[in-house]
Amino acid sequence: MSEFLKIGGKYVNGLGEETAKGIAVDANGRVEVVRHNESSMVTLVDNIAKRDTTTISLVGNAAVDLSEWTTCCMYISNTLDVADAYMIFYSQSAITGTGYLRNADNKNVTYTLKQNSSGTLICTPDDFPILNYLRYFKCGIYFPTAPTNGALTVKLLLKR
Repeated sequence: MSEFLKIGGKYVNGLGEETAKGIAVDANGRVEVVRHNESSMVTLVDNIAKRDTTTISLVGNAAVDLSEWTTCCMYISNTLDVADAYMIFYSQSAITGTGYLRNADNKNVTYTLKQNSSGTLICTPDDFPILNYLRYFKCGIYFPTAPTNGALTVKLLLKR
């Protein structure tokens, strides 16, 4: 057989650059699928001893592009002595935007950072389904009351 149908697809990287990628087949013509099976842990804040009410903003270079990852979970260690700290998520239109992400009821998408002095918490997409749909992990960590004791660590566990 001297003629082949060339098949490819458009790939867009995290910077918005487009390239063409060919689809590979084995000797029997079956499409080869590459599974990355990679994982990564990204530290958002590490052992911060927060003592005021200013918002920690995780946008732009502090945000995480999730577009090439299939699963995102949060690893949280919160020993701060306030129970009302929370994350408020930003719009997904651009990695630098700070407009609030809202749900169907027009309420801000937030996640309460539960205090846990005995260890760490893992928040999966089963616990907080919006994690399945985020393109960028960007949020503000907000403290309505100033903590006087403890520390906060938030990391993302990413898989593909």
